[in-house]
Amino acid sequence: MRVRDLAPAMMLVGVCIFWLAVATLRPQAGQSQVGVVFPPSLTGTQVLARIADAGGRLVREGAWPFIAVVALDRPETLARLRDRGVLFTVNPLALGSCLTRPTAY
Repeated sequence: MRVRDLAPAMMLVGVCIFWLAVATLRPQAGQSQVGVVFPPSLTGTQVLARIADAGGRLVREGAWPFIAVVALDRPETLARLRDRGVLFTVNPLALGSCLTRPTAY
């Protein structure tokens, strides 16, 4: 058996893993909190200002200054965040520990 014979099966497995990751990381409908990722060039202060401007409420900061978990108190908050430069949103339950800043002991 040659590698060329296994290529279609390997590609199918890769596509399935990709779609599973996308489905797991997408925020679910009706979720009250969402992880947001802004452009990495923004500072923590700029991210907080954009969240407040969109009507969101900061739940916690992320591992980096451009990542945050935001409470969606109103239905239009997510659309306003997208208008203010959010690159993508993630399910904070799926990436909970990845979105938090490590603490020093």
